[in-house]
Amino acid sequence: MFYDCRNLITLDLSNFDTDKFKYARSIFLNMPDTTIIKVKNQTMQDWILALPSSGDYYGRPEAWTTENVIIKG
Repeated sequence: MFYDCRNLITLDLSNFDTDKFKYARSIFLNMPDTTIIKVKNQTMQDWILALPSSGDYYGRPEAWTTENVIIKG
């Protein structure tokens, strides 16, 4: 979905619904380590940070932490 968005600085996903996602393969592949992702709650933050950062495919940059994936207040 956001695959290869190499120039993306900030992405606001606070209104994004992931409840019905079945597959998230490569959703954030090739995004910068410094991109800030704004999410609506802890559940979504946990979901993004639980995506594989290595292995057969990459779901997100390995360097992402709660410093990058933040809950929008």
